[in-house]
Parts: sequence; C-alpha cells; structure tokens
Amino acid sequence: HEQMTAAESGSLCRQLTMSYAANARAAVPFQLVMGGVRMSDPHSQLGQVLARSNWLHWTRLIRVDSGEPWAVFPGKTPVYLCADSPNELESLEDNCVYVIGGLVDRKDKPGFSSARAAGFHMATAKLPLDRYIRLASRQPGNEGSGDLTTLAVVQLLLLYRETNDWGVAVSRCPALRLAPLRKYVKWLPPLEHLNDCDRPPDPLIRGASVEYETQDLVIAHKRELNWQ
Repeated sequence: HEQMTAAESGSLCRQLTMSYAANARAAVPFQLVMGGVRMSDPHSQLGQVLARSNWLHWTRLIRVDSGEPWAVFPGKTPVYLCADSPNELESLEDNCVYVIGGLVDRKDKPGFSSARAAGFHMATAKLPLDRYIRLASRQPGNEGSGDLTTLAVVQLLLLYRETNDWGVAVSRCPALRLAPLRKYVKWLPPLEHLNDCDRPPDPLIRGASVEYETQDLVIAHKRELNWQ
C-alpha cells in the first residue's frame, strides 16, 4: 500500500464521506463495506483523516482492516466495476457484491481497475453509460473516454436501484451535473437538453425504509478515487 499525500487523503475522505451520506439517505440503500484503510496502523494517513471525520461513528458501515472486503459476503460473486470492461451491467443481482475502486489522481488511468480485478481473478462489468453520455478525458489531446469519480458510481448505483431505469439514474445523478465532472459530460439523445440545462440535479430521494436489503456494495480503497 503506497502512502498518499495529505491532499490525496483529504480528497479520498471527502469522496467516501459523500458516498456514505448518499447511501444513508437513499430510498434503497446498500450494505457498505470499506477496506484497505489499515485502521490498526497508526501511520495510515487515510485512517487519520477518516478518524477526524468521525468515520468510526458511521453506523451503516462494515469496516475491514485486513483481507479482502468482499469476503464479508461468503457465497456471493464479487464484480469489479471497470469502465473498460467488455461486460455491460444490465441490472443489479442479489447474489453479487459490487466492488468500486478509484485512483486518487487527477489523470485518467485506463486499464488500472481491470488489472486489479484480473489480479483477484474477479469478474468485471461497466455501467451502461454510453447510451446516455459521452465522458471526455481530462487530459488534453487524449481522445479516449474519461473516468468517473467513486461518488458518481455510488450515486448511479443507488439511483438505478431506486428506479430500475439506467436512463433515469444517469439523468438524475448529481455528480454528473456538478463540478468536477460536469464540463466533461456530453449528454446524448434523449437527454441532450441537459447540455444547456442550468437547473441543479434532483437530489436522491430519502426513502421511508432504512432497512438494508440483500444487495451489497464494497468500496475497496487503496489509492483510488476515480472509477476506471
């Protein structure tokens, strides 16, 4: 585990805090698991930053200090979400654990998450975003597709789980219509009107039920923040 800079740790902490808050207020929340923080290591910079954010008081969270976080769900199939996966995620399955990783970096790193998934001999899938948006790379001159933030992926999964409609989930995703991603997103038909829309995104709807259901979501944070 490489050490992150203070700025990277702070950025990752903000992403995780907002992801946790989005899940807590979602209509149909996931069971969240966080691993790779190294809580027992007093020199873990990320652990120190999260401690200042009172993450030990996040009640709707399972923390894994060592080992792989998806092992919390024995008998379920882990699926690593990668933008360059050949497999499109059509729906969320009860027997799957969805793993999100991202790199604390301002540069796109194609293939990074796929390589990590291959190292664990894990199935991969990508969100069906190409039907609704084009996401430009953040690097000038790079014609490839850009990367989503971890927060955007969490919001998209929560909204899809609530609505069972990827088009609605993408159009309502706050992270896609706010900085820093907004300027890299081009909306495609039938959502092209959002290219010139200044109306703020709809918030996630707070559900009447706070009970967790059977699907699970893992955030495996090493040095990662962007979904690739």
